[in-house]
Amino acid sequence: MRAALTYSRSLGVLRVRLACFARAPLTGPCFTISYFEPRLPGLLTPLNLPHLKDTIRSLTTTAGVRPAMAQRSEEDLDRYRPGGYHPVHLGDVFNDRYMVVRKLGYGQYSTVWLARDIRVNRHVALKILTAESYGGEKDIYELSILRHIKTANADHPGYKHVICLLDEFRHAGPHGVHVCLVFEVMGEDLVALVRRYCDEKLPVHLVKQVARQLLLGLDYLHRSCKVVHTDIQPRNIMIQLDNAESVIRDHLERRPHEHSGSDENRRSAARYFNSEALTTEIPHSASDINIKIVDFGVASWVDNHLTEIIQPTSLRAPEVILR
Repeated sequence: MRAALTYSRSLGVLRVRLACFARAPLTGPCFTISYFEPRLPGLLTPLNLPHLKDTIRSLTTTAGVRPAMAQRSEEDLDRYRPGGYHPVHLGDVFNDRYMVVRKLGYGQYSTVWLARDIRVNRHVALKILTAESYGGEKDIYELSILRHIKTANADHPGYKHVICLLDEFRHAGPHGVHVCLVFEVMGEDLVALVRRYCDEKLPVHLVKQVARQLLLGLDYLHRSCKVVHTDIQPRNIMIQLDNAESVIRDHLERRPHEHSGSDENRRSAARYFNSEALTTEIPHSASDINIKIVDFGVASWVDNHLTEIIQPTSLRAPEVILR
């Protein structure tokens, strides 16, 4: 492995370009490192910057791969109101069974938490829907769709590429009654995975594998379940964890939960805890990656639509926009 280092004084960054072999041209992926030494010369070598050696080694363990980046944006605190999100704190126990240990993420109609099933001593993903998702002006179809997906046709090759419901219950909170859904714990979504590559592009062989698995999952939904997801996008395609408990244990040991507000001023757990995606080693071969379609919060039945305007605006098909 060779590395050429150049410093941009105007941008204040150090750029590292890699070659995988000693005689290969230096045309590989480029890492950008924030650096603040305005007196550095225009051309640098590793000998000039011995203190960067460890940094470069950590970045170049896998050529073309960035370290996982933490998600910082969180849901709007104004949604913590009657009918909205349920405030969650670490250590809360739901249904006398699921103890919350971390925040995994959030969506338009829910927050998602890493929880430990104290009955069987394993971790799960706990999705807590807004109170208005059910019992409001119009119920969403997520629960009934997930029930059907679980039992429709387990022999279909796409069944294993769609998230399945493990448990369900209702929880009464200060903002109403919330439907709670329990799933297996997944890794990062495709957006986070792609960002770990320096050029923000998946290798072609991984793209083919993801596309194949995605189409199998959609075929299962459409043909066997008569379900339309309506929100297929990279954030709703997640990487399956091979050894979930080991990954979770390592994550909890490496990363104590982060605070994003003070105890005195917090209005809810959403601002107090940052979302933490679970990451694993970057996939190399096609056999290293398995995806699942997740988040059926805006899904519809083929013959019974939640709404006629579907998909995120930026991803909306022309025929939907022009109808």
